[in-house]
Amino acid sequence: MKSFITPPLWRAPVKVSDTPGPSSDPIIATDSDGGIHLVWMGEGEGQLNSEIYYRQGDGVNWASTINLSHSLTSSYGPDMAIDTEGRVHVVWAE
Repeated sequence: MKSFITPPLWRAPVKVSDTPGPSSDPIIATDSDGGIHLVWMGEGEGQLNSEIYYRQGDGVNWASTINLSHSLTSSYGPDMAIDTEGRVHVVWAE
């Protein structure tokens, strides 16, 4: 497959889910300023249950990962929306 954009805008892949265990169910959204927001389900170090994590970036630089769920049971099924004011809303099940 070829890109017709000159110069090509694709970059090398970057791993953004930095949790030590498996990561799955990624949801990605962009805000009106071009910021990238990512949530996913993952397992932290030494955890048997899954948590919901969030990370924000600009495509090159990424902020630290935030554990949103902090649950004693497994958290799963994340979803995310950004409203017209630029506020990020994340929901999940436990």
